[in-house]
Order: sequence, then structure tokens, then C-alpha cells
Amino acid sequence: MRELTARCAELDRRLRPCQVAIRRLAGAELAGLLYRLVQPGLAHRQPLPADLIDLAAGSVGRAGERSATGGAATGPGPAWGRRLADHLTPGAVEERPDWLRVDERYAATLAVIGYRREVGADWLAPLWRCGLPLRVALHLEPLDARAALGRLERRTTRLEATAAVDERQGRTHRAAAVVALEDVLVLEEAVERGAERLLTLGLYLTVETDAPARLAEAVRHLESVLGGLGLRSVRLTFDQSAGYRATLPLGRDEPGRGHAMTAAAVAAACPLAGGADAGAGVLLGVDLHGGGLVELPAPDAGPNRNLVVLGPSGGGKSYAVKAALLQALLLGATVWVVDREGEYAALTAAVGGATVRLAPGTGGAGLNPLTLPPASTPDNEGDDDPGPDPLAERAATVIALLGVLIGEGCGLTAREAAAVDAAVQATFAAAGITDDPATWARPPTLADVRRKLAGGDETARDLALRLARYTDGAAAGLFGAGRTGIPAARLVRWDLRDLPVELTGAALLLLADAVWSEARHRPADRLLVIDEAWQLIAHPAGGRFLADLARRARKHALGLWVVSQDVRDLLEDAHGRAIAANAAAALLLPQNERTIAPVVAAFGLGEGERALLLGARTGEAPLAAGRQRRAVRILVTPELDTLITTDPAALARRVGARRALWAGVSARTREG
Repeated sequence: MRELTARCAELDRRLRPCQVAIRRLAGAELAGLLYRLVQPGLAHRQPLPADLIDLAAGSVGRAGERSATGGAATGPGPAWGRRLADHLTPGAVEERPDWLRVDERYAATLAVIGYRREVGADWLAPLWRCGLPLRVALHLEPLDARAALGRLERRTTRLEATAAVDERQGRTHRAAAVVALEDVLVLEEAVERGAERLLTLGLYLTVETDAPARLAEAVRHLESVLGGLGLRSVRLTFDQSAGYRATLPLGRDEPGRGHAMTAAAVAAACPLAGGADAGAGVLLGVDLHGGGLVELPAPDAGPNRNLVVLGPSGGGKSYAVKAALLQALLLGATVWVVDREGEYAALTAAVGGATVRLAPGTGGAGLNPLTLPPASTPDNEGDDDPGPDPLAERAATVIALLGVLIGEGCGLTAREAAAVDAAVQATFAAAGITDDPATWARPPTLADVRRKLAGGDETARDLALRLARYTDGAAAGLFGAGRTGIPAARLVRWDLRDLPVELTGAALLLLADAVWSEARHRPADRLLVIDEAWQLIAHPAGGRFLADLARRARKHALGLWVVSQDVRDLLEDAHGRAIAANAAAALLLPQNERTIAPVVAAFGLGEGERALLLGARTGEAPLAAGRQRRAVRILVTPELDTLITTDPAALARRVGARRALWAGVSARTREG
């Protein structure tokens, strides 16, 4: 008992860094579990008596211990054990060669005796999704390194002897035998180096129905599923009782049909393991159908790291993104978030991130579209494609910005764009800025460009007049910063909550431009999250810039996460469709009849996925990653939920709990 307790504690310690909490079942919980497994119908109609449950709960932790006086610990006693056994024991058991009748249920157990040469992540997942009333048990027994090497040496000897006999008799070596010998030699070397461990895996499956005919059909279906997985199974003929008990939580492998397997392959079989690539991608939640973990594609597993998150207001978009970006932080990424509604404030404070508030009159925080890249890190150094001229690129950014600010929804005309380009070049020349990076430290501002426009032709003067409200009016502080600076923090949040709606598109454009410039000149693992991106895509210049960023971001280790509740505006826009097409994955939160059509068309969803989108609950969504489709339920720990939830009801309950706590403290203080 002491050794078992120590093993449970060690398992708990190892799983906690993975945010997986375990609890050992004993007493009342274990008795109730056995009761529900052995007699599910009766357990539903007649729960265990309350006095038995109390006695079982009271016995937890006392088994095997000694009392303070040195005698045996007091416990429920043999009468309690007999009463519990009476409840757990089925009323009737009939055993046939290939099946077992337990009360009103018919059960058959299969053992897996042959496995594929290679397995992938979550390789048993089709079993959880096959739709059968199935009970699966994995019995694991670690093999001592010496015993494992002995097994491998004997296997090697047999394979080499077979090859020698074939050679003496003039037969061609069988490909399967050659591959098996190579596999055993590689595994033997890995075990000797301590890089791999061997386990004995006993895999048993019990299927239950209410009639023999249905049981036979279910067994055939199960055998087909196992065959599709490349597994070879046998029916435990004349050993059904032992097989049935092997799939109960008793910890006894009575059939003894174990098979030696590597620890990595066993770990990949478990839904909570995720396979050899576990942890490489950002964890989202669990599969709605199979229960396995669902991750975003790893950085090196897809065409890029871009993600599109679509859903109506209140559908759980920001909740899912906040949970995912925290995982990205834990994996070492730097995350930049454009926060339109202030939803990321609590999470940013909790992880020690930096917040930059953007609003007219902020004084220090501002955006300068003429900021030039750092002189010490030239763009794409050593690359065959050095990229555009920085001065010309700044002119293009100003043209895009003015298209958003004063383009009246359709951008600048060719004549206006030419006037802006000439004004920007003249502004740089007047500031003494040339192609020499040493002159780039003090860039001019948008107000300097407006003054150059004011001295031009009629088109330029008209632009200067329309631009004046943004350079000399209330918004002057927003666009008048000396440089667009990005704090040196792992999580940076740009707070746009107090920014007027008409300035949001321009601010989003300049922030995306600043992040893009930083990513190109200082490559690192980064994510840019743009919440409510439709406000930028609504402007042709902004949509064009964001679509171009989505196409080019991967080259500079940048991932673009676009979040939007205005699904139709995003997917019915050419630039919006380009952004969606260049995303490695799309998380599609619940939709309604108004928004479902463009989503189905854009991502090629089937009828089942369409029905899921229309009927899903908050926090449930299909994840489309290339041709793969997974239905995911977003799951987070209770501690993280308190940081990321914006549900008004949950926030109200939290405020009420705090008030009740302080009221109790105040009352005790007055009484004292």
C-alpha cells in the first residue's frame, strides 16, 4: 500500500506541469465505479445505499495501516465487505465459449495480439469514435532493461537464423524479415543507450449489448475497426470471464496476452499523450468525438502558422484565442495582441506583459508611419531577396494609411497616391534622411508630410486639407510620435478601447506594419493577434496590406491570428478570402443561418460540419487544418478560466463572491 501511494504521488508530480490533475479512486468512488460497470442498469435504478458509501469513504487511507497502539486499524469490518460484495456481484452469470451474459447484458472480450510496425499520434482514436458500447483496458508492465535486452537478443538470433537458412537454401530474403531484423537492431541499440524503454502491453476490449445477435454484429464491427488500424485480435474463446475481469478497474491481467512495445508507442496510444509530436503545437482542447487532445499545427508541420477564428459575438472567440496564446507563450513565442475591447487586460497583467494604450491625447504612445527599420539589422541580410527599398516602403505605408483615413472607403486615386509619394520623398530629404541607415534614427512625422502636401499642386493641397484633422487636430497625438516603439515583453497588448471607431482601421494598419517591420528585421518566434480584424479589412488598402502579410509572414517566423465576428464582411471580401485561404488552420465557432453559407463555401464544409456549426454550444467548434477536420471542445483549467472569461454571469458571480467574502471579514472584525 505504501509503494502504491508513492507511485501515485510520483505520477501526480510528473503530470502537473502538463496541467493534468489526477486523483486516486478508492473507497466510495471505486465501489461506485465497479457497480456502474458490472450492473449499469441496476446502478441507474438502485444506487448504492448511503450507509455503504459512508463506510467506504471512511475506509479510505486506513487500509494496511496500524493503529496508534500497534494493533490493526479499525475499519468497516467483514460484514461491510460482505454487504458491498452482495451489491457488486451480478445476480446471474452465464458463460459461453465466445460470450458472457451478466444479468441482462451480453458481453464479449477481444485481446489484441499483433500490432503495426509503426504507429502515429493517438493511434487508438478510431476505437473511441467507432460508436460501440466499448470498454478498453491497457495493462502496462515495465520490462527491466536486462530482460528487455534478453528478449531483443533472442529475437535477433531467430531472425538471423531464418536469414541464414534462406541463404543456404538459395531462397531470396523476405522483405518483411529483413525489415524486422533492422527494426530489432535499432531498438536494441536504443535500449542499450537508455534512449528507449520497453513495456508489456495487454490491450483488451469488452463490447456489451442487450442481445446475442446484436453482440455478434458488434464484435464483427469491432474486428473490422481493429483490422483497419492494422491490429490483429483474437476472441478469448473459453476465457471470457478472465477477459471480462481484465477490463474492470481491478488491475489484473488474467488472460496474459501482453505484447512487448516501446514506451513511446504506448504513450502515443493514450488520448492525453498526443504521440511523438505532443507539445509541438498549441493545445486547444479535446476532440468532441474521440476525447483525444486537439492542437494547432506545429510551426514546422503546416504551410504557415496563420489562424482564422470566426464566430458571432458571445460565441467564445476571444476565450479560445486567449487560452491558445497562453499556450504559445509557454512554448516560447512572443505574442503581440491588438485588443479592441480590453478583453486581454487581465491575462496581460497576470503574465507580466506590457500594455500600450492608443487614444487621442495619450502623449507618449503613438504611431509613426515613417519609422524606419533599425540600422543595425538590415532587412533580409544574406537573402537573395533583400526586399523593397525602406524609403519607398514607408511611402507605400503612408499611401495605404491615407487611403484608410481619407480615402472615403475606396482608397486614394492614382493622382493622389503619386502626390503622397512625392511628398514623402521630399519630407525624407528635408529631414536629411538618405539611403544610409545612419540617418534613420530621427524620422519625420505625418505632420511634416502634410506640410509638404500643402505646398504642392491642387491635388496635394486637397489631401493636406483633409489630412489636417489627423495631424493638427484631436488625433495629432496618435500620429505624432517620434518612433513607433514596441516594448520588450513576451506579451505586448495594444489597447484600442478608447480609440474612436473612425481611427481604428488606421491604427490596426500601422500596428500590423510595425509588427511586420520588427519581424523582418529581428526574426524570432512571434504571433500577431488582431481582434475584430474586419475593421481593417473593410478598407481596401488595409485589406490588401493584411492579405499580403498573411502570405509573407511564415518566411520571418511570424504567425498571423485573425479574429472576427463579422463573418460575412470578412469572407465576402476578396482580401478577406485571401487571408482565410492562407491560414494553416481555421477555428469556426457556432454560426447562424445568416453567416453559415459563406463559411461553408470558404472552407468546403460538409453537411455534418454544417450541422455542427449550427447546433454547437459555446466553446465547441470544428477546427479545419488543411484536409483534416476535428471537432474540438475548448477546455482550460479553473485558474485560467478566471483570467480569460468575459461571460457577464461568471463575472457577476465572481464580484458577488468577493463582496460576500469582504462582508464576512468586516463582520468578524466588528465582532472582534
